[in-house]
Amino acid sequence: MMNISNQKSSNEHLKLSLVSKSLTEEFAKNWSIATKEHINSYEEFKRKFLHQFWSKESQSNAQSQILRCMYYKFTDGSMASHLLKYQCQIHHYKLIC
Repeated sequence: MMNISNQKSSNEHLKLSLVSKSLTEEFAKNWSIATKEHINSYEEFKRKFLHQFWSKESQSNAQSQILRCMYYKFTDGSMASHLLKYQCQIHHYKLIC
């Protein structure tokens, strides 16, 4: 039984290490470093990370931005690429919510 417990602990440590190393935004990296002493599992990390970076307010702002999108020919390129960008954002939004 002790071996299984150690294995689970090892797996959680590995997951936390991998997720911390995969962060690319500086603020997210700093947040991860500052909170790592208080997080014991990947699920706890995920819950706290989403609360910090993808709160209801963040989701609402992203949704509003998508719904208010305006096309500007000179800055957005073709209409097709503009629409594709927002389609990808909407798809990403639906996956997270």
